[in-house]
Formats: sequence, structure tokens, C-alpha cells
Amino acid sequence: MATPALLRSSVMLFVVSCLHCMSARAAKAQQLPTKPAPSPEDSIAYYASGLATGTLDSTSWQLRVRYAAALNAGAFQAIERLGLRGPEQSMSLHRIALVREAHRQLAVAESLARTPQAVAIVRCAEGELLAIWGFPLDAYGRFRSALQADPHSAEAASGILYTRSLLTSPGTMR
Repeated sequence: MATPALLRSSVMLFVVSCLHCMSARAAKAQQLPTKPAPSPEDSIAYYASGLATGTLDSTSWQLRVRYAAALNAGAFQAIERLGLRGPEQSMSLHRIALVREAHRQLAVAESLARTPQAVAIVRCAEGELLAIWGFPLDAYGRFRSALQADPHSAEAASGILYTRSLLTSPGTMR
């Protein structure tokens, strides 16, 4: 039987991979310029360079969400413990800086979003980031805020249910 810690690790790894996949699908749907990158570090360099040089559209909220997902993927490190893959527990200054920059990129994305649906997508991405890094109460607030922006957002409703389960089951939080 799976332990709560194992289940939490599996969910966090799933969410991280979903953020990356969601970003690729969103990029393709929006026909935004993309560059396949074999690693998060390459993606981070691509977005940072493109935004700094102006070769990427700095006014695109979708691009900022994808950049935040790449930053998060770069900060999230999985390791093997006792034969099981799970999240690395220690936080280096570099990883903290990546997460902070991801959070900042999502704040910029929200300021650029012009529709309630876009605002909800950005707020859900921030909720996912907060949940992954162990801030379920803050994540819950972002998912609620996303649902207020777009009452039809299935992702926001799902995020509320997930974070509510984390908050009401203290045994799952370690």
C-alpha cells in the first residue's frame, strides 16, 4: 500500500510534468514561437535570452507562463530514495532563486492577461506552483481566485478540491 508521502511525491511529479505538457500544448494552440529543449536549463536560457534581446514577445502572458513552468522544472529535482523516485528535499539558493523568478513571471503574466479565462489560467499555474512547493493554503487561495475570475474553469475547481484535500488531511503533509 502506498504511503501518504509516496502519494504526495507522485502527485507533485505528475503536476510538474503536466505544467510542462500544458505549456507545450498552449504554445502550439497559440502558435507562439517555440524551441524544443531537451532540458529545463536549455528552456530557461532560451526564454531568458529571448526576453532580454526582444526576439520573444515580452507582452505575451502565455510565454510568461511557459517560462515560469521551465523555471519550476529547473528548480524541481527528483532523486531516487530506497528505489523510489521522489522530490529532492533540500533547497539550494539557486533553486530558491528559480522558484522566486517563476513566481515573478506568473505575476507579470497575470498583469498581461486580458480576459477572465487568461487570468484564471495564470492563477491556476501559480496555485500549482505553490502546491508543489508545499504552500497548500496559498495555493488554495490562488485556485479560489482563479475560479472567481472564470467560474467555468475546471482546472481551478480541480485545484480547489486537491488543495482542500491536502489541508483537511494533515497526515499527507510532512
